[in-house]
Amino acid sequence: MIDQNECIKNISSPEDNYQFLEVLHHLSQTETKILFILIQAGNKVVTRETICHQIWNEEVNKSHLASLSSTITRIKNKFQQTNLTHKAIQTLWGKGYRINPELLDRIQKNEALHTLVSNG
Repeated sequence: MIDQNECIKNISSPEDNYQFLEVLHHLSQTETKILFILIQAGNKVVTRETICHQIWNEEVNKSHLASLSSTITRIKNKFQQTNLTHKAIQTLWGKGYRINPELLDRIQKNEALHTLVSNG
């Protein structure tokens, strides 16, 4: 079994920064918005309905919820292709999503990355 803590590297080396920026570069506009919503929420869980409302700015419906689920999966897959993290986004069933706390910590400790994600 893979230890999640062993999969998360400190985003401080130039290579790690490059990998993180590469993931950001390959995210769609919607994927980027979702990632930034989760990063800005910090360690708080963000409900699916809240994310849908912020992304589509209209009443939440089944189509939005289904689209959100598939978009979250795409974001997770893009991060899994790097050495940065095993799970960039945590799913808390019945509650919502949050950014991996250890990835968030690494972003916040790296001034350049923190500035980048703070400015969206």
